[in-house]
Amino acid sequence: MNIVKYDVLKDEMKAIHLETARLLIRNYIDTDEDGYLTIFQDEKSMAMDGDKVIMKKNDIFYHRIAMIKDRELVFLSLADKVNNSFIGYVLLNKYPEEQNDAITLGCSLVPEYQSKGYGFEALKGILSELKNSMVVKRILANAYVYNKPSLGLINKLGFTSIGTKDNEEFFILDI
Repeated sequence: MNIVKYDVLKDEMKAIHLETARLLIRNYIDTDEDGYLTIFQDEKSMAMDGDKVIMKKNDIFYHRIAMIKDRELVFLSLADKVNNSFIGYVLLNKYPEEQNDAITLGCSLVPEYQSKGYGFEALKGILSELKNSMVVKRILANAYVYNKPSLGLINKLGFTSIGTKDNEEFFILDI
């Protein structure tokens, strides 16, 4: 997705506030910071995402938080509907550039909320919202072949596999 279209998507998601049965899907608020740190410090979560960097409260972490706050990237916070506490996030990213009408979708949850249906609930809600997008026509997802929970989730959401490369399986969904 090119930068102009990604800026339109950022505007579309600017005031997002979705509710599902158990979740609020909203933009970042300052109390989310520790929740993001919990995910970024969890070795298993980061390994499933293919990220080898375990973060600490340092310049790198605060740079990423600044990118989220400044909406350079579309990070949507997932919060428990009962108490509005952070439980995870969904990232809508603009790469790969060659996919002009596509975004890449990613999701990560605080460890105690993983494998309990929250990811499916969140992504189902966001996919429904993206059907109203003026610029998103195609969604890409990927997961490492050893990440069975994510592969199952991607398949359950209706994505179609388009191939495997370097131990990663890639999927596509037209909306």
